[in-house]
Amino acid sequence: MKDFSFISYKKIKNLIFSYLSYILNSKKLHLKTYPTFISLETASICNLHCPECAIGQKRFVRKPFMDIEVFKKVIDEIQKYTLNVLLYFQGEPLLHQNIITMIKYANNKNLYTYLSTNAQNLNKNISIQIVKSQLRHIIISIDGTTQQSYEQYRVGGSLAKAVEAIKFLKEEKEIQHSIFPKIEVQFVVFKHNENETETIKLLAKKWGANAVTIKSAQIYDYKEKAKIIPSKQKYSRYIQKNGIWQLKKKIKNKCFRSWAGVVVNSEGEVLPCCFDKQSNFVFGNVQYSSIKEIFHNDKATKFRQQIKENRKIFDICTNCTE
Repeated sequence: MKDFSFISYKKIKNLIFSYLSYILNSKKLHLKTYPTFISLETASICNLHCPECAIGQKRFVRKPFMDIEVFKKVIDEIQKYTLNVLLYFQGEPLLHQNIITMIKYANNKNLYTYLSTNAQNLNKNISIQIVKSQLRHIIISIDGTTQQSYEQYRVGGSLAKAVEAIKFLKEEKEIQHSIFPKIEVQFVVFKHNENETETIKLLAKKWGANAVTIKSAQIYDYKEKAKIIPSKQKYSRYIQKNGIWQLKKKIKNKCFRSWAGVVVNSEGEVLPCCFDKQSNFVFGNVQYSSIKEIFHNDKATKFRQQIKENRKIFDICTNCTE
């Protein structure tokens, strides 16, 4: 199932220029680009309490929902140059009362729209609206094949509701004769569920999902939480050396994501990437400046330059697998 209708000459040109500016480290070339992808934090609250989630654990508080006018302002600016729009960051996007309107608005601007959800309130009625909206891709988080396993991480959640949501979407796609959205089950691996990866693949297909992604867990303060790190190395971001836990992947002084995309939180603040969960590196605010201005201002340019010089100086990069 492939969809190329959102691709245009200007978007491909922007992508190529972004990559060239990253490779050549050319400020002059980079000034011509827009983000190739953008994450918009439509909601900064959640109905679950996942232990490793900054929102679920209330490690910070910011505006619960993005204003729809702020959302539209960003979409209007990037529509000709940006390929993908992710309608989520830290919270649960389906809690936003205008989320369907947002999906439709982005789609009407010919943007490839993603959404990630715990699906706890993805009922039959919302499923009908989502399929009608022509959302391109929906990620449904299911981190356990039994309720006991599932709720160890998705605290307060129901596996049955998440499974029912997949079935609702599949049935509605058939009723509306639509190939959208692509339904992807995302399974985050911890020690308690690492033996369920093959089972989730079989179950997801049975439920009606189009794909399954097995994802390693990003663990907050991982050096102190060895008990939840998977014992199977292929599922872990971390490895123990000389009794000390560290990232398995070496942190290199490069990151294409920081040159190609940005995150806009619920308050309109522009951030370098999805690892800046607490908005410690704000480049600017879309309510007062354009995305392009912010993307190339002194703060953003300096941040990218420091990434190439010594990425380890940024805390958000020390738990990143990019």
